[in-house]
Amino acid sequence: ICRENAHMLKRTKLFCIMDEADTLAILKEIIISKNLDPKQLEPKKVKGIISRMKGDDVSASDLKQRANSYVEEQVADIWEKYEEALIKENGVDFDDLLVWPVKLIEKDAGLQKKYQEQFKYIHIDEYQDTNALQYKLGKLLTSDTRNICVVGDSDQNIYSWRGANLRNILNFERDFPGARVVVLEENFRSTKTILAVANDIISKNTVRKDKVLFTKNHDGDQVGLYNAYNEVDEARFIANTARELIGNGIDPNEIAVLYRANFQSRVLEEAFLAENVPYQVLGTKFFERKRLK
Repeated sequence: ICRENAHMLKRTKLFCIMDEADTLAILKEIIISKNLDPKQLEPKKVKGIISRMKGDDVSASDLKQRANSYVEEQVADIWEKYEEALIKENGVDFDDLLVWPVKLIEKDAGLQKKYQEQFKYIHIDEYQDTNALQYKLGKLLTSDTRNICVVGDSDQNIYSWRGANLRNILNFERDFPGARVVVLEENFRSTKTILAVANDIISKNTVRKDKVLFTKNHDGDQVGLYNAYNEVDEARFIANTARELIGNGIDPNEIAVLYRANFQSRVLEEAFLAENVPYQVLGTKFFERKRLK
């Protein structure tokens, strides 16, 4: 949509998409040109604010009018100069790839009609993690046809810090009257015990759509909870538990350790090495990574 209408964005069709390094370099240059200290007003922080505002469908002029702090006033001014720099560089940033289609279609009924006919059926996955712009784009493209299908789970909303609005999925039936709701409650992966724990914990949420997950699987083992002092204590407990399970005849292939981020493998590997428990890492082992070797 952006490329087809590049002239309306004051760009050519061959505009470039700025990556994070490009964006930060431009912002740093602007901050310095304003005689501000980039260590005090960090380009990364400024970029984060601009990105969040764009996702919330807020423009630089909007921010300028409603700014209620020194930082917001400075960011609004930097943002305006940043947009000028993007035009000069014939570029857009990643957020613009959402900002511009919404602006273009919103302003031009002919364009809206064109893209509604081009994209006859809209399917949006992880709808609970959509922001204001994504929500608006979905509505603009389906306002006539109502051919929209979304998949999501209000209990799995984890990107609110990035602008995701849980209300988008909670209000879906109100926004699209007559929509058919299919609730997928049967779980094929977990045991009954795990689902019972999950259902009990998530039922405490006050803003959600009620559902009760169930499974035809067996009850499974009880869930254990260990309150570790720190990551080293946690890793030691995991390695000890694995060693005890293997000593009791459990097949090592039946034991898995799940962790959120790659950097966490280091302390776990150290613990398994200390306990002399053989292990495999999906991916490259921490101590075999090229930069460490």
